[in-house]
Amino acid sequence: MVLVLLCACASELPNLRSSKEVESATPSAATQLELAESHLLSSDAGKAASLVISILALKPTASELNRARLLLQRCRRQQEPPLAANVESQLHEALQNLERGTPIGEQLGVLETLAKTVEHPRAWTVLGLALLQSGLSQEAIAYLKAAAERFPVAPHPPRALGRYFFDRENYAEASLALQKAAKLDPFDVPTWRMLNSVASVLNESQLVIESAKMLALLHRTGTNSPQRSSPSPAFARAGSRGSSK
Repeated sequence: MVLVLLCACASELPNLRSSKEVESATPSAATQLELAESHLLSSDAGKAASLVISILALKPTASELNRARLLLQRCRRQQEPPLAANVESQLHEALQNLERGTPIGEQLGVLETLAKTVEHPRAWTVLGLALLQSGLSQEAIAYLKAAAERFPVAPHPPRALGRYFFDRENYAEASLALQKAAKLDPFDVPTWRMLNSVASVLNESQLVIESAKMLALLHRTGTNSPQRSSPSPAFARAGSRGSSK
């Protein structure tokens, strides 16, 4: 009888080992971030970005989420076309002025020239924001949509479009743009806040649940401030001045 029991127990051991092997094979958030770093160093920003985003399903800590947020920014920058230092400086200055609410003035012409000579998502997005501040909504939206289509991995153009449509209560368009922005950068809290509001208005229950879960995760772990690279504060001011829907 004892021999029969021992044999029965032995027959279960392979299953127990397989279960433990599966458990140990489940990656941790820290492991995924290390892998993402290595892919980024190998100039495989697309793979790195996918690994970074995957940690959201792995119960990341606050420090891991903050590390992931910054790492994803690096991934998206590496996926952008190269940008000359002087152009980078001009765009940074223009964005600072927009964030302060300073009239863009003659700088608008400089940005228009840059956008025509430099195919870059940031150049087109900053121009879009500047055009909005100047009350040229139709031209602004054209540039933002072009940036979103031409550079499909850049989160700023769809995020800016989403805020524009959200402010104008065009919730269907806002939902489409914000969902794209959230997919590209799921660590941006303002995007999820707007998306949650939009989903509530549109009675999209699944999206309400998803956005609420993301907000709870990001708030609970301390990732609750807008990214510094996000142009949304400037957009809020510029968008409120647009003259047309």
